[in-house]
Amino acid sequence: MMAAMLFSACEGNSPSQTVENNYEQGMYVGVTGFSDDVEFYGSKQDRYEVLSSSNVSDYNSFINGLQMGDATVLYYAVDNNLDYLQLCKFPDDLSSVNIITFTDGLNQGSVALDRKDGNHSYAASDESYVAEINRKIGSMKVQGLPINAYAIGIRGKDVTGDAANVFKDNLLKLSSTSENAMEVSNMDEVSVKFKEIAASLYKRTESTNLTITIPMPSNNEIERFTFDNISDATSSQCYLEGVYTNGALTDIKYVGCMSNSGTKVQEQDAGGVKIKFEFENFTDDKGQSVSTKHMQQWHMSPGQSTWTRNSEFKPDESIETKEERKTAVVMLILDCSSSLGSDFTKVKKAANDFIKTLAGETVDNPGTDPGTDPGTDPGSGTNYYIKHPWGNGTDASWAWKQMTKVSDSYYEYTGLWGGVGANINTKASDTGAEWYPESSISGASVISVGDQVKFSYYPVIGSLKVTKISGGSNTGTAKVRFSKTIDNDLIIALGIANEAGEELLAYYEFGSSTGTSPYYEIDAGIALPYAYWLEDGDYAEGWYGWYDIETYDFKAGKKYTYSLTDDGVTITLDGSFNAPAQSQIVSPKPIRKSDLRKNTIMRR
Repeated sequence: MMAAMLFSACEGNSPSQTVENNYEQGMYVGVTGFSDDVEFYGSKQDRYEVLSSSNVSDYNSFINGLQMGDATVLYYAVDNNLDYLQLCKFPDDLSSVNIITFTDGLNQGSVALDRKDGNHSYAASDESYVAEINRKIGSMKVQGLPINAYAIGIRGKDVTGDAANVFKDNLLKLSSTSENAMEVSNMDEVSVKFKEIAASLYKRTESTNLTITIPMPSNNEIERFTFDNISDATSSQCYLEGVYTNGALTDIKYVGCMSNSGTKVQEQDAGGVKIKFEFENFTDDKGQSVSTKHMQQWHMSPGQSTWTRNSEFKPDESIETKEERKTAVVMLILDCSSSLGSDFTKVKKAANDFIKTLAGETVDNPGTDPGTDPGTDPGSGTNYYIKHPWGNGTDASWAWKQMTKVSDSYYEYTGLWGGVGANINTKASDTGAEWYPESSISGASVISVGDQVKFSYYPVIGSLKVTKISGGSNTGTAKVRFSKTIDNDLIIALGIANEAGEELLAYYEFGSSTGTSPYYEIDAGIALPYAYWLEDGDYAEGWYGWYDIETYDFKAGKKYTYSLTDDGVTITLDGSFNAPAQSQIVSPKPIRKSDLRKNTIMRR
């Protein structure tokens, strides 16, 4: 028998009208549990929310409160949610719509329940009912997107003979492809499948923007940026190429990679003689992240036929990646029938772990005792290694570490977070290693250099995640740069002062120009953003602070951009740096405390 839990996304008052959500971006999740009846997370009329760390416990409470029943209205539950989903409207950045169904047997009671509601003429028999559901899964579009449907099944002991064939057919008809129909033998395998699918869906919502900064080329010069480790531009299997013409990279072609930016990208001013190009949602041709570790720039002047490598192009200084998260809809359909017996507790745990994984949290691993450390078992074995800058600043040391095997689909290692990224390999060797930049490691954006963390690697889906165990001391240095895009001749400099407002830790003089400064090192900790204002009416010449950003906590090992634009003041986290290296050190400059006018508005 079968039961369902659905994870989806929308809000509404009645299934008879269009259901519009609040247009918040994120993972839209709804839960439906069924056996002889159907229970929805929230309510039948308002059953979906955007999943976040703040409401994971609400989902878990609903799942833990589900009870077993004596029937399995599988078809009814799936069909009801498909109908409701078809009424929903989501944000324009919707990237995927997904259904995951779990069952331990056959459908029972759906026809009777549908007849009671007087809903569908096609639900006259089990055969016609499931055939229509299969048609909907194959043809339905949600804002132009097809449905990715998975079905995971454990065949119950009473499912034999002809019933076994019906069971297998159910899995196929509730899936969008035959590969998504998965029969497993125990609940540990169900847990693994749930986590793999959830981790894959979480990763697929990530979008990385690639920004490349270079000196301004000559007009009509051809630029090629390669991403594989090659010594000849013509041998590259992963590159983007375009012609620099009148302030834009034109006629762009992508080989082994792709971007939403298309064939023309306009330049942006990067200060001085430098310009930059931003490529939105930059991935390889399979939609996965692209390592920039071996990235190189090549150029060819008009009339030439050979490539010249730009030996001054340094990936660490010339490339920025910005991770964004796109909207997705996920439906989990879960069996709550009494035939599950003692396995029902494991079903609930698998569903709870599914929710946590979708929310980006680390969960206990199937087949292990949550109260034990799987890394303490010397016989657990491993065939994966991780290389990372273990530590902070000059204390960071790159080294290969052996990961602990928890299951065939999950490995982990605990150590100090050093920022930047990590290599993964099946041996302690750089040869053939897979590079994961910080932007592609789930959870890295909220980790500080020096924190003790757990690395979690899922080889089946190629996903690497980091989870904070305990915080570091936040001692050491951070880096900050200054950016001015507002056309205002009165604001001539930006600076960072210490918390007491008695000295400048770093500053950059723009004069009447706009632009972006290099990164400067400052001591990590609380500091004050300031700007230098020339005398004008009510404002005397001097350093002024802001109402909206009075203080800011600069974390050790992190890079920041302090920006002044037409929209106001922002401080953004750019990522981590591994060691204090080539950046300019700014000596503190004593200034009068009276000149630091905290809570004085400069914007006119």
